[in-house]
Amino acid sequence: MKGGVGKSTLCVHLAVWLARRGATVGVVDADPQLAASTWLAEVAAPGVQVVTAADAAGLQRAVDAFRRTHDVVVVDAPAGLADVARQALLLADMAVVPVGPSALDLRAAMLAINMLMGARQVRGGRLPQARLVLNRTQPWTTLGADADDAVRQQAIPAARRVVRQRTALADACGQATVVFDMPGDGAAAAADDLQHLFLELHRCLSADK
Repeated sequence: MKGGVGKSTLCVHLAVWLARRGATVGVVDADPQLAASTWLAEVAAPGVQVVTAADAAGLQRAVDAFRRTHDVVVVDAPAGLADVARQALLLADMAVVPVGPSALDLRAAMLAINMLMGARQVRGGRLPQARLVLNRTQPWTTLGADADDAVRQQAIPAARRVVRQRTALADACGQATVVFDMPGDGAAAAADDLQHLFLELHRCLSADK
């Protein structure tokens, strides 16, 4: 529900990770800042096709088109309660909700959970599946530990894997790359966090199907 929590960072890395595992990936950038589409245009990512969507109708058209031609569709939704965010939840198999370790982030996550529950009611079932992802955290600190406890008490399950605060993740966009391709121990640790997270999300979807 708020900006700056890592939605576009997770979107870009998930799209690249899926493509490198052999999937054809369509990315719909529905965030007015267009961070994901700009970033992916600079990253060598064969198997990833990107379009933008300015409103809910455009999002629907883009997702429908990609579903006919691609294995996976990833949507980078905008922050807030915009119609396009609601539409994304009405289309998605899974919603990934990154949550930062601050009190503001946690309050925003509660709004996201409420919107997600509303989408499930409209759809008359358990979709979209969802995972809260504690992102940009330092789990060894008091703030990180408290945030982890708070996230795991919510109505939506939290991913077991947290994504730790790493300089490499913050630098990847500016370097027009992804942490999978960056040198150094910090980048390797960030890549390890993301790969474990994405495998967990994949298992969750596979089990549901």
